Amino acid sequence: MGKYTKVIFFKEMLDSFRDRRTILTSLLLPLLLYPMMFTLMNFGLSGMIEGVEERTTVAVTGSGAGAVRGILALNPNLTITDSDDPVEALKNGEVTLALRAEQVPDGKLNVEIIYDDKKNDSTMAVNMVGSLISQYGQFAVEQSLAELGISLTELNPVTQTHKTLVEETGEGDGGSAGMMVSMMVPMLIVILLATGGMAIAGDLFAGEKERKTMEPLLCTRAGRSSILTGKLLAVTVFALLNVVASTVGMGVSFLMAPDLFNISDAADGAAQALSIPIPVLLLTVGLALLMALVFSGIHVLVSTYARTSKESATYGTFIMLASYLPAFGTMFMGAGDIQDWMMFVPVLNVAGALKMVLGGITNNYLFLLGSIGVSAVFLAAIMAAARWMFTKETIMLRS
Repeated sequence: MGKYTKVIFFKEMLDSFRDRRTILTSLLLPLLLYPMMFTLMNFGLSGMIEGVEERTTVAVTGSGAGAVRGILALNPNLTITDSDDPVEALKNGEVTLALRAEQVPDGKLNVEIIYDDKKNDSTMAVNMVGSLISQYGQFAVEQSLAELGISLTELNPVTQTHKTLVEETGEGDGGSAGMMVSMMVPMLIVILLATGGMAIAGDLFAGEKERKTMEPLLCTRAGRSSILTGKLLAVTVFALLNVVASTVGMGVSFLMAPDLFNISDAADGAAQALSIPIPVLLLTVGLALLMALVFSGIHVLVSTYARTSKESATYGTFIMLASYLPAFGTMFMGAGDIQDWMMFVPVLNVAGALKMVLGGITNNYLFLLGSIGVSAVFLAAIMAAARWMFTKETIMLRS
């Protein structure tokens, strides 16, 4: 880093840290926002589950009501109530479920469960009550067969067990960060890299034009390349600080609400002692740093072209929306669903690399190295465009 580049960089960093709004939005807000958001989500989810388990009220009617009441009584958390019109009671929110049970020939029961699909507690309760009735029916079948001296296993010609490929082959497993973490973290990091430096870039370039300080700055001994590089590094540092602050905030959220991030069992993707080799970790971090520089360069281009900070923010909105597409495109993919061609698409390669690493695939060095190469070429092209803009007086001095 040259002498004048350092001067520009430290000047812009000092000015930015003096701005309380920058500190609030880039550093303090992410530290507080995510713990508050995920704590509220965990509170709502826990309350909903507890409500279904402890406060489910069922109204039963029909000729088989007595038998069904006996089945439901096996679950002490269910409240069974009488109602002349169970459907109307369900509509009015007086009960969670309405059951219509009819006794059919041969002593069988036909149970119809009516639920309100617009309410979460009713939708969740139908699975719980339906499972209870099914289990009772299975038990009744086994008991009847046992009285005849027949085992249910003798009548079942097929048995099945589930085993993962890692369990079958015994080949090294990198573990998994959990389904929720693998879904959300790559998406959030890409979005944060894309938006973290947007505000400060608008202030350091278009803002200079508005304040009429760009011309004096260009007249100093610092060359235009030094000015560009120093400002670009300041934008990148703030983008990374925003990512770090948000990551710390998410880490605190995980400690406060761990169950929210592991909503499935191990076979479906819950946390399994994630282990990332040091070279893979360094390559992934390097890729994220490159992408931070890429997005910072894009914001520099936009802000340099814009006449005002407001115009720069308007253009930046399109950049933000563009980053959402690849981020959301990989959100519901598994680590093994990432394809090699994705390494050639900027932003998508970062999201894919993070998805693989968090999903336990830590041996795909080709994807990581290819993604770094593509991002480096993309960054070089952006920097070339930014340097060209800095040589054009019609762009640098327009207001």
